[in-house]
Parts: sequence; structure tokens; C-alpha cells
Amino acid sequence: MIYQISKMKFYIQLCSHPPRKLSGGTSKSTAVLLCSLLKSLGNKMNNIQHLIQLLQSLISPIVLISGVGLLLLSFTNRLGRVIDRSRFLVKELEQDAKDNFEIKEKQISILYKRSRILQTSITAISITILLASLMILLLFLGYFTKIKIEPMFLIIFVIAIFCLIFSIIVFLLDVSLTLKALKFQIRNHL
Repeated sequence: MIYQISKMKFYIQLCSHPPRKLSGGTSKSTAVLLCSLLKSLGNKMNNIQHLIQLLQSLISPIVLISGVGLLLLSFTNRLGRVIDRSRFLVKELEQDAKDNFEIKEKQISILYKRSRILQTSITAISITILLASLMILLLFLGYFTKIKIEPMFLIIFVIAIFCLIFSIIVFLLDVSLTLKALKFQIRNHL
């Protein structure tokens, strides 16, 4: 084993410093062949390491897309419920249900505000997903073209996080309006 390691060191030395004389009975053509083999093996290992680094870099945007996708699903479900409730209340008002007319109009007004707020939140979340996808594309372009992408990547990442924060703040406004609408509906029972 020690003999093989010392022979390998000899070949690596041989590749990095072209010898004037070959010792140990090794022919020059064998040394050149070994050098080219070691260099190609080193290049392949280097490429694999770069590919592994690329794949590790892709995990962050992919996790961001996954998490934000769940938020988007939640927001669209809430928007669907707001739309369904608005249609129900409008249908009740059109059927000449005069009881609680003022409360129902106020609820419809609040539901409309909620739908606009949820639309803004969904738009911001969608922009976050779009920017995360763009980050993945930039990572691939940077890997295959050797273009310096770090500044652009950081800018896109910061914008994506700001869109996510904005979306959550707007979502909190929706929750507040939900409680306000509930208060109008149950105020006579408190």
C-alpha cells in the first residue's frame, strides 16, 4: 500500500513538473499517458464538485417556492370563500330579504375589501414565486456560462423576500377585516 501511494505521488509530481530524466524504469509514453489520465480524472472530479455546489445552491429557491406555494394555496382558498359568501349575500338581497339589510350590505362591502386585499396578497406571493424561479434560472446560467450572477441573484432574492413580507402584512389586514365582518354578524348575540 505504501509502495502504491509513493508511486502515485511520483506520477502526480511527474504531471506537475515535467521530468528531465525518468527514474524507476518508467517510459516517457507511460508517464504522459498517466498524466493525461490523472488530469482528466481531476477535471471530472472538479466538474462533479461544481455540479454538487450548484444543486446545493438550488435548494434555497426550491424550498422558498414550496413554502410560498402553500401560502398561495391558503390565500386562494380564502379568496374563494370570500367570493362564495359575497354571492350568497347578494342573492339574499336580490330575493327581497329585507331583514338585516344594513348588516348584509356592510358585510358585502367588507367582503369586497377583503377580496381586493387578498388579490394584492396573491399577486405579491405570485411575484415571489416568479422571482424564486428566476433565481434558479440565474444559477443555471451562471454555472453553464460563467457569467457573474451574484449581484443580480442577491437583488432578486431581496425583492422576493420583500414581496413575501408585503404579502403576509396584507394578509394580516384580511384577517382583521374578517373579524370585523364577524362582529357585524354576531353583534346582536353578544
